[in-house]
Amino acid sequence: VHRQVLLMITGARSTTPSLALNELLSLNPLSIELKKRALLCCNRLKAQENWNVEKRQHHGHLDIEKLLSKLGKSDLAPHSDITENFFEISIDDWFDPEQELELREKVEDEWFVDGSVNRDSAGIGIFNCNKFGAKTEISIPVTKTCTPSQAEMKAIEIWAEKCIEDNVTGQRLTLFSDSRSALIELKKKYTDKRTTEMCNKTLNKLGAKNQIKLTWIRKNSMEGNSKADELAKLAEDRTTRIVEVPLAQKLFKNKIDEYLEHIRKTKWKEWGSRKKPHAVDFIKDMNIKKSKILINMKKNDLRDYVSCATGHGKDKYRLNMIFELGSLTCRLCGEDTEDMRHLILNCSVLDDERENI
Repeated sequence: VHRQVLLMITGARSTTPSLALNELLSLNPLSIELKKRALLCCNRLKAQENWNVEKRQHHGHLDIEKLLSKLGKSDLAPHSDITENFFEISIDDWFDPEQELELREKVEDEWFVDGSVNRDSAGIGIFNCNKFGAKTEISIPVTKTCTPSQAEMKAIEIWAEKCIEDNVTGQRLTLFSDSRSALIELKKKYTDKRTTEMCNKTLNKLGAKNQIKLTWIRKNSMEGNSKADELAKLAEDRTTRIVEVPLAQKLFKNKIDEYLEHIRKTKWKEWGSRKKPHAVDFIKDMNIKKSKILINMKKNDLRDYVSCATGHGKDKYRLNMIFELGSLTCRLCGEDTEDMRHLILNCSVLDDERENI
């Protein structure tokens, strides 16, 4: 069915390889598209805890599960409604020195968290300076594939875990964060992200015995925030005891696409090296912009272009595969075998047209 659709769209000859048509139209082969859907479906079922291993002993299911584990752990979690939170979140667009002084007078214990992510590493920083002058500085590396929002969320979760371990009770705790997106995510009444769900549970556990307020501040607007940022960047250089953060769903999908793209390119190169077809030299790689132009061409023009690009046209070499012609000599120049490569590159009669192009 997939091949018939490709032939109908392009008007290509029946001998044209499906791989070449897929490349021209920037479409994945059906087998790769099915594998992508299977991976996403398996990930969703596992996140919802509906993946029953005992009932899925078919080698296809096992292969998909094995491949999914190689790609990494997704941040997707079962959709859950958040009925009540034992913490307050403030995301007001504010900050001036007077408000800072007023806020600090009301705070018993102020904490700052920050997450830092770059291309090669990521880290989180937690800083505290209480009213007695005692300081707490925590610097922890996290997996480099996490997003800035995830890093911030993990920092908040680790801060809450530390307070629980230290048996903090009956305190008024204020946590400052410069990640607006992380606080907005925590404020939602539902979530389908594992990182958010875990952070929310830990905060509620701490909030059951304390008064907690999470407050958004502008980046580096307070000294403690700058210190937390330094600690997060310091953690990036460490390679021991890295805290694992699951892949954000968008990054997970991108990783699947990259893996399948690698398979597609490998299959294209193997086909080219094995059969050395005309199409491999004239179709270098998928180009969505070019494919859109092709789709909008007139049907006859598109058919001619596909014939030239794939080498499957009305030249003598191809027609001879259908019925015997006897001589394959070029009808224009009479010098060489008439195939599409000869007509495009070497036929002397077409030199003027070739120069104009």
